[in-house]
Amino acid sequence: MPNGVSWDTRRGERAQIECWPLTYEDWTKERRDDIELVAVADCLPALKIHPPPPT
Repeated sequence: MPNGVSWDTRRGERAQIECWPLTYEDWTKERRDDIELVAVADCLPALKIHPPPPT
């Protein structure tokens, strides 16, 4: 979706949704390595991320 505004339902009510696409190239310019996500295993399938096999 291009930059802009659309409408959707949020918490059961109509809401304006602002779209701010970010290219991978732009994201990597500001990428941080000091952030760690913990206790997110249950969320990974929804994000279509496959965890590494246990070591």
